[in-house]
Amino acid sequence: MSLSASRYRDRHTVSRKKSDRQDAVVLTNILRTDMALHRPLPADSHQAQAIAVLARGHQDAVRRIHRVGNELRSLLR
Repeated sequence: MSLSASRYRDRHTVSRKKSDRQDAVVLTNILRTDMALHRPLPADSHQAQAIAVLARGHQDAVRRIHRVGNELRSLLR
């Protein structure tokens, strides 16, 4: 978490213990209550969107290869 997010965490918890669950709650509350105080993220460029589509397609292909390999191994047994 960034320093500013860490400060939000300090406002909402007594203990200094870190927790992924608590961090998620804090980040959610930041967006819910203080969204106007933070600048929006810039929109993805067309190149970034194209990379995301290609990466998703690659991930699907890898999963398909594993699934078909497992099915073939199962059938050969």
